[in-house]
Amino acid sequence: MANVKIALRELKEESESGEAVAVRAASTRRGMPRVLLAIGAAMLLGIAGSVAVIMWRGRSEEPVPSPTPVRAVPLTTYEGREQQPTLSPDGNSVAFAWDGENEDNWDIYIKLIDGGSPSRLTNDPSMDLCPA
Repeated sequence: MANVKIALRELKEESESGEAVAVRAASTRRGMPRVLLAIGAAMLLGIAGSVAVIMWRGRSEEPVPSPTPVRAVPLTTYEGREQQPTLSPDGNSVAFAWDGENEDNWDIYIKLIDGGSPSRLTNDPSMDLCPA
């Protein structure tokens, strides 16, 4: 920046005195790309160093365990139609609408994920849907 300040002062003096400015401006322009190149290189080194530090701090000494394979298991396989399943907040049970073994009335049931028989939560002659 000091070089730019000096160049601007010289340019001002030459323009006030009426001397030719073209030669001085051309020589100043040649020096400016070097300054800008140095500033850009310093910024690039700073960014690369910051990224390296972040990556080094974030690395783990312990190997990352491989994920457990996911296995798809049907939650319900009852006669009739089952709709609108909703998992419980703890993930241990599922609530769903089922038209029953006789397929005659929709009620809401709940069943543990691990197995077992479903428990009927509603018992109304009208349709009971939307267990959420």
